[in-house]
Amino acid sequence: MEIRKHSPAHAAGIAAFSLQPAAHGAAQLIDASSGSNWPPGESDGTLYQESFLAIEDTDSVQGGYTLRCRPFVLNGEPTIIGQLCRVGWTDRDDRPGALDNIIADAVNRRPLLFALGAGGPDQPLHRCLADHGWEVVRVPFYFRIVKARQFLRNVTYLRTNILKRIGLDLVAFSGLGSLALRYVHSDLKAANTRAGQMTVEVVDRFDSWADDLWHEAAPSFDLAGVRDLRTLPVLYPDHDQRFVRLLFSSEYRPVGWAVCVGTQLKEHSQFGNMRIGSIVDAVVKPPHVSAALAAAAKFLAKLDIDLVISSQTHQDYCIALEQNALRSGPSNLTLAISPELVKALDPFDIKVALSLFSRGDGDDPFRL
Repeated sequence: MEIRKHSPAHAAGIAAFSLQPAAHGAAQLIDASSGSNWPPGESDGTLYQESFLAIEDTDSVQGGYTLRCRPFVLNGEPTIIGQLCRVGWTDRDDRPGALDNIIADAVNRRPLLFALGAGGPDQPLHRCLADHGWEVVRVPFYFRIVKARQFLRNVTYLRTNILKRIGLDLVAFSGLGSLALRYVHSDLKAANTRAGQMTVEVVDRFDSWADDLWHEAAPSFDLAGVRDLRTLPVLYPDHDQRFVRLLFSSEYRPVGWAVCVGTQLKEHSQFGNMRIGSIVDAVVKPPHVSAALAAAAKFLAKLDIDLVISSQTHQDYCIALEQNALRSGPSNLTLAISPELVKALDPFDIKVALSLFSRGDGDDPFRL
């Protein structure tokens, strides 16, 4: 099996791959080179993406992946780290298969590598990464219920049998759900008071203040993708109005920002048909993290949504979410770290809790 660069010449092979019953991620493979805001691999070598295909028998596509590279800070030093994403492969009984070859090829190109995507550690991709020596961990997940009735009627994670569904419906329609919500989020008043310390402005794009905020916040991260005026429009394109960019100010000075997304779900495996407000990403000066995340959650709660959520790895951001009436819940977002990057994060458990990863670093910030 050979790994080659993705090109239009392989369109027929990718189409045939998508028809295989054992194919995983066919749609991602087809879209690998289309509609992306990332610069191509022929750029300056610090912020780009390249797509590759696993080819067998001259022209038979058996899988593929996209490698995104961007500047990071690692233990206080600038470095380039790769992201393994948009992975597609076919199941096969004999090993090594396409997925094994894909992982080996990506690590050979970029030993410092991570993957971040939906699904638990038991998913096939994450299991295979673990087999290759990667550290695989769940990204902490936090939620705040805004509309109790909608939550109880749609939280499929709890509605696992007919008795539970009937019970949750009774609680939802009796008004007991709203009473329970006041107890669950008894610290909401304090969170809203904390949010009042921030001035919140919706902005169309990032400006020079993004560079200033990044340089002030970066020393608090042991590992984090650079979020400056060069990289942010790649992650969150100005033309994509689905991203809501919030600028937080205190005493008329910028202290942080957040990117939020509102998503109307349909028959989601965990959230049913709820409308979700997500704090997708944020960078805040350390003294203001709690107040800024409180303000972001309050902003989302005022919109027509049922649930506020956020997934964050950094301990300060996790603590801030908990302080502001967001509760910890089961996570379906998984972070995988390559062996060489794990070595640089020693001791791993401590270092990863001081690393900044959020849903915005993943394959698709809109996928829950």
